[in-house]
Amino acid sequence: MDLMKTLHEYLEHAAVAHGHLCAGQVLGVRLAMLGIRELGFDPIAERKRIVTYVEIDRCVTDAVALVANCRLGKRALKFRAWGKVAALRPPDRPRHPRRCERVFQASRQGSLS
Repeated sequence: MDLMKTLHEYLEHAAVAHGHLCAGQVLGVRLAMLGIRELGFDPIAERKRIVTYVEIDRCVTDAVALVANCRLGKRALKFRAWGKVAALRPPDRPRHPRRCERVFQASRQGSLS
C-alpha cells in the first residue's frame, strides 16, 4: 500500500481525468480509498486481481476507476444495476468477505474517513 496517494492527490488527478471536481468525485475517491485500505490491496501491484463493481454511471465511477486502477476496457471494472454506489470484490481471497462486509457497513453508517 506504499504507493497509495493522499486524498488531495487523488482529488487533483480525478478533477483532471473527469474534467471538473464535484461531490461525486470526492465520494468516489473516498469510497475507493476506504475499500482498498480495508481489503489490503495495492491497486498498482495487484491491478489484475481486483474486480471493481459500480452501479452508477456518473462522476463517482470515474473516481473509483482512478483510485482502484481499473477500466471497463480491461474487464476490471464492472457496471451493474444493484443499488450500490461502489464495491470492491477480491476474486481469489476467501478470507476477505468479512472485510467486504466491514466496508459495506462503514459506508452505510457514514464512517467514510
